[in-house]
Amino acid sequence: MSAIDVDHARPIAGEVAQMSMRRFNLNMLPVLDALLRHRNVTRAGKEIGLSQSATSHALLRLRDQLGDDLLIQSGRTLSLTHRAKAIAGPLEAALEAIERLLDNRTFDPKTSVRSFKIGTADHISALLLPGIMRAIEDSTGLIVHTDWVDRDVGKKLRSGELDVAILPLGQVDSDLHMCPLFEDELVLVAAASNDNVTEGMTLDQFLSLPYAGFGREMADFQSFADGQMSRSQILPRRVLSVTEFMLLPYLICRSTYVTILHRRMAESVMTTSPIKIVSLPFAAERVKMSLYWSHQADSEAGHRWFREQILLARDEIC
Repeated sequence: MSAIDVDHARPIAGEVAQMSMRRFNLNMLPVLDALLRHRNVTRAGKEIGLSQSATSHALLRLRDQLGDDLLIQSGRTLSLTHRAKAIAGPLEAALEAIERLLDNRTFDPKTSVRSFKIGTADHISALLLPGIMRAIEDSTGLIVHTDWVDRDVGKKLRSGELDVAILPLGQVDSDLHMCPLFEDELVLVAAASNDNVTEGMTLDQFLSLPYAGFGREMADFQSFADGQMSRSQILPRRVLSVTEFMLLPYLICRSTYVTILHRRMAESVMTTSPIKIVSLPFAAERVKMSLYWSHQADSEAGHRWFREQILLARDEIC
């Protein structure tokens, strides 16, 4: 026989494994697990809800399918064969893993392996991530990712590309689950040395100043401040647009520019940068930051745990 003939005659391991899986009744695995753990037909049957005769019949079928006695008489007790000893541990672990996979109620943050992805702005991440980081610092398999959001945020939540989104109320599809997080207000921010910015300044004075704002053209997503000004037909003299909210106060404190930020963010930056905070020279709604997630993820245990950590992190800053 040629070398090519030999290769064709040799069974492919994957094909053999697939044939074995097709022939084996997977419903018998819990029975096998109970028999190997208890080494007693009566006790094994009681655990899985079978009579002694039905369990004995199942043992005969398992012996036939696996080509091994599995349990052999040793005095008044049954002992595991070498094959059964090799199967017992991995089988028990595999069934436990399958049970965890199928049971939405089971989640252990210290041992579970998964990632969570938050869609939100950088200044919201800066507020909430410290609390979330403390919640996962003892885990061995959890990782949290943050990402920007765009107009497809609802689609990304429903597809699982994002686990949660944290955005102002009304910026996400109404068919998603929502939980209020906290309210904030918009404030005008300028360098501490900027004498042109004072409490009680007029709208015309504001419009005369160079304005730095947030903008992400590819994301096609308007900031809350820009949305408020647009609805009021207020057009600031925008001369700078950046893609990170957290960058704005550090640029403002070294210039004559002004910007509009959430008060919590501005006050947190104020401790390290020479900026001033004054009221807006026009009426604006309060920012109602909200947590969004999909119906598909609502009852999943790990997802519920993660949402709880976000709420706990919120409580630390409110």
